[in-house]
Amino acid sequence: MRIDERVVHATALTHALPGSALVVADENHRELTIARHPSAQIDPCRWRRAIVRAIHRPEPGLGSVSLVTVAGDTSRCEGGTFVDHRDPLRRWTTTTLSACELTHVLRSAELDGIDEDGVTATLRPDGDLGIVVVGIGVDDEGLQPRLNDLASSVAAALLVGELERGLPVA
Repeated sequence: MRIDERVVHATALTHALPGSALVVADENHRELTIARHPSAQIDPCRWRRAIVRAIHRPEPGLGSVSLVTVAGDTSRCEGGTFVDHRDPLRRWTTTTLSACELTHVLRSAELDGIDEDGVTATLRPDGDLGIVVVGIGVDDEGLQPRLNDLASSVAAALLVGELERGLPVA
């Protein structure tokens, strides 16, 4: 059975952001918490290794795991991005785009009038999962009110890039 793609993306995000936690459930609705915290049932590195193995060699049980939530010091923002409350001037998302495709999308992203020198992109690739965790940040706290919209625009551009991948150029 194939692993739910949302679980793979959330696994990459949880592994990349130290304060985050992931809650998944099995087919019997039993929840499992993945985090770098003593109360968690499993740490993110061990969970990631299990997911990587299951992607390449399906294991009974993992294919039926579903995403419940991403939690801990990480919470959802508008537009499908996440904030790690330890770093409030950055929003996080994930993509399956290659480094080349990702660079092209980021360079052509609409910054809504924000000077590009004030915007940073942090890339945390996970080749085994086939995911890149992308952080969009601003250096100036004065730009924080615009950060959610900026990060949402970038996340949308990444999704469009994924959808357009492999389509013939007209």
